[in-house]
Amino acid sequence: MKQFFEEIVISTNGQKLIEITDKILKIIENNKIQKGILNLSILHTSASLLVQENADPDVQKDLLNFFDKISPM
Repeated sequence: MKQFFEEIVISTNGQKLIEITDKILKIIENNKIQKGILNLSILHTSASLLVQENADPDVQKDLLNFFDKISPM
């Protein structure tokens, strides 16, 4: 069994959704991981992790509109 930590730093300016799938896949590929458990943590009080299928481009627009309604900038 092997355990390791990787850090992904993403700078933002305001509220937005950021696709990180490619960054995660690169970590998996670089470390030759074939099976296991992935734990993602965001160490900031005003950030969150959202997992979605992203099948329709309007989904991101709808989500941003929803978040803007419940927590306007």
